[in-house]
Amino acid sequence: MTKDLEFSCSCGKTHWVLKGISAKTAARAKCYCKDCQAFVRHLGKPDYLDTHGGTDLNQASGDKVEFTKGRENVGALKLSPKGITRWHTTCCNTPIANTTGSPRTAFASLVIPPKMDSRVLGPIKAHIFARTTNGAVKENGLWWLGRKFLGRFVRAQLNGSWRRHAFFNDDLSPIAE
Repeated sequence: MTKDLEFSCSCGKTHWVLKGISAKTAARAKCYCKDCQAFVRHLGKPDYLDTHGGTDLNQASGDKVEFTKGRENVGALKLSPKGITRWHTTCCNTPIANTTGSPRTAFASLVIPPKMDSRVLGPIKAHIFARTTNGAVKENGLWWLGRKFLGRFVRAQLNGSWRRHAFFNDDLSPIAE
């Protein structure tokens, strides 16, 4: 059975939902890359990192995300000119998601807040870029995560759902710069 998982920013001005998710369809991972760490620290949200510097993420298609309140409060930043786009709220600097620079990849990696009841997503099945933990965390699940991404990508290309990406306008431009 699928459910919708509701999110909100720290101040409550911005709300979004991950639609139609279940433990079977979820692609939950913990990322330990330096950029994920820099992103939440830049926003002043170090509590989004676990004790080893990991960020809890769930990868989904962009059409599975919907802003239900405060879309005007969504901001974007890149940590490098060719880096991924990192989305956050401008009202209170809550991290939202990471995407590529194009909706065509049908990719949105939602940041899971530390105190959120995320049981509907099931357990974390991948630990990526764990080399930054100096052996404290074992890297695993990258191939599984890649297969999940590839499946979403192919489906989105075939059915056109990549055009309904929450972080991009109808003309395919980002909703924020």
